[in-house]
Amino acid sequence: MVFEASGNVRYTPLQKWIDHGVGKSYVAKRLKQPLSTAQVQALNQQAGYFVGKPYDILFGWSDTDIYCSELVWKMYFRAAGLKIGTVQRIEDFDLSSPAVKKIIKARYGDKLPLNEQVISPVAMFDSPLLETVASVGY
Repeated sequence: MVFEASGNVRYTPLQKWIDHGVGKSYVAKRLKQPLSTAQVQALNQQAGYFVGKPYDILFGWSDTDIYCSELVWKMYFRAAGLKIGTVQRIEDFDLSSPAVKKIIKARYGDKLPLNEQVISPVAMFDSPLLETVASVGY
C-alpha cells in the first residue's frame, strides 16, 4: 500500500499507484536507519490524523489541506523527529518559467506567498536519510 495525498489523503494499492505513473516508472526509498516500534506506532497515528484531508493545490504549510511531500515530511517529523529533506520557502525556487508563471497566476493571482514554507519532492528524494530499494524505468 501507498499512503498518498492525491485528491484526498488515502491508501492506494501499490500496483494501482504504479499504473498511474508515467510509463509505470518509479523509485522506492526507505530510511537507512529503521524506526523503533514506538516510532512506527506514532507514524500510524499520524496517518490516522491525515487520512481524508483534501489535497492542497496552494502548497500551504497548514494541516487543513496537504500536498504529497508535505504529508510524508510532517508524518516522519512528528512521529520520529526526522527531517527528510530541507524545508524551503517558495521564494527559493526558480519561478521564471512561463509555464510556472501561468500556474502561479491561475492559483494565486497576484498574491503568491513567497515566504510560505514548502518541502519539495526533490528535496526529500535527495535526503541522505534515505536509500533506494527499488528503481524501475529510471
